[in-house]
Amino acid sequence: MKILVTGGCGFIGTNLIELLLGSSSHEISILDNLSAGNTKYLKDVLAAHRLGLSYVDFINGDIRSMSVVKQACKGVHAVVHLAAHAGVVPSVEDPFHDAEVNVWGTLNLLEASRKAGVERFVFASSNAPLGVQSPPMNEERPPRPLSPYGASKLSGEGYCQAFWGSYGLRTV
Repeated sequence: MKILVTGGCGFIGTNLIELLLGSSSHEISILDNLSAGNTKYLKDVLAAHRLGLSYVDFINGDIRSMSVVKQACKGVHAVVHLAAHAGVVPSVEDPFHDAEVNVWGTLNLLEASRKAGVERFVFASSNAPLGVQSPPMNEERPPRPLSPYGASKLSGEGYCQAFWGSYGLRTV
């Protein structure tokens, strides 16, 4: 199975790749613009498994570019979408950049995945769409994002649901 991991050079991405390398023989592609991640972390994970950077298909690219995303999704069975403009404070400072990456980038990935016949799409959200709520938390409570970051992640969740409902792309 070929898996595309966006944001695969970040903390969560490299840990996920380490788990994938240890559990089975998946083909792994990584799409990362290195704005927050670093190939050093990825190289360390690969070295621990006695593998070189050539073992994975690393694409230095941006999810905001549809042409890059289309190419990255070719021949992929599953997408794990971790790439994001993360954080509440940066989103408040530049809500347009936050939306470009988190909304348009996610929409690009969903559309490219649909057209490429991707079987599964995993979206990494956040607790930010929930806002401040009293425990106990559950999925029945309505979201109340208090920041552009929370709103952009909520939008991603909505697009994932819409692509499953409209096109049958299996999202989670």
